[in-house]
Amino acid sequence: MRELAIEEVERHAAASWPSVQSESLGDWKLRATYGVTKRANSVLTIGEPSPGWIETTEHFYQKLGLSAIFMISASSPSGIDEELERNGYEKIDECYTMVKEAGILSPPDLHNGDILLVDEADDAWLHSFLSLEGFPNERASAYQAIFSRINGKKAFAVYREAGLTLAVGTAVCEGDLCCISNIVVGEKSRGKGIAKKLVSSLLEWGRALGAGYSYLQVVKSNAPAIGLYEKLGFTPLSSHHYRIKSE
Repeated sequence: MRELAIEEVERHAAASWPSVQSESLGDWKLRATYGVTKRANSVLTIGEPSPGWIETTEHFYQKLGLSAIFMISASSPSGIDEELERNGYEKIDECYTMVKEAGILSPPDLHNGDILLVDEADDAWLHSFLSLEGFPNERASAYQAIFSRINGKKAFAVYREAGLTLAVGTAVCEGDLCCISNIVVGEKSRGKGIAKKLVSSLLEWGRALGAGYSYLQVVKSNAPAIGLYEKLGFTPLSSHHYRIKSE
């Protein structure tokens, strides 16, 4: 297996969660999607920016009525994080990017449930996703815009028992990388191994498409999720966080 570069994975992750609006700032990308999710509404700071990057970024987001947010990682230029802190940007949402080499997985034991994988986020899948996350229906159009812009091969998973949708998840594969995301289990159904079954099915889907590696991004404070991913063979590749202007 080849050695994964952090920048490669971060660019793949950005393509797997595309924004509705995007503007270049030197090598950077200013991304905006109606303010829904930080991933689609932040600056991808890989490479070097243009001069005056703070002012240009703030103007871009102000025009859209959004807060300026920067994603900071090992791929960001040296000194950027400190410069943002000096300019009043607060550090939030520290995350891991975790990776796993492809391997043959045992079929998930579904017990009384079943998993369905579809290639588009239809209205039923979106409704389940928003409901399980506790998000308002007003976000549906933003998520649909994100999902419809994904160019890689997509899988939208649903886990059902007795006709009820208890969990959902997504995967995006392009080249030999597969991104796992949006693993959501209903509050009353957690702790029963459903997330493991769902992720295992998405990993097998990616392996069947030729993905040599799968990866995911998780907030460092989410200990239960990190524990699950470690049991499935994921290990941290890198860390990132966001900087948002303090009010």
